[in-house]
Amino acid sequence: MGNEDDAKRILSDCKLVADFGWPGRTVGRFEDLARQIRNTVRNAALGAPYVFISTQSVYQLDPAVSKFSAYRLAKRYA
Repeated sequence: MGNEDDAKRILSDCKLVADFGWPGRTVGRFEDLARQIRNTVRNAALGAPYVFISTQSVYQLDPAVSKFSAYRLAKRYA
């Protein structure tokens, strides 16, 4: 979804958008995450629900999960 034209083509007739998206590199790539989300929301069919998928580690629900990881930080940002 990093490319707006692709997002339009792929999402224009979807009834629901479940976003599992993840750019390859996360460190310093917050703008890529933001672009993916923007393109997805802007180009989804009118009224289609948008569900952003993440994991429990983002909210530190599991004390066994490290408090500091690129994944956790980037998903929280997104």
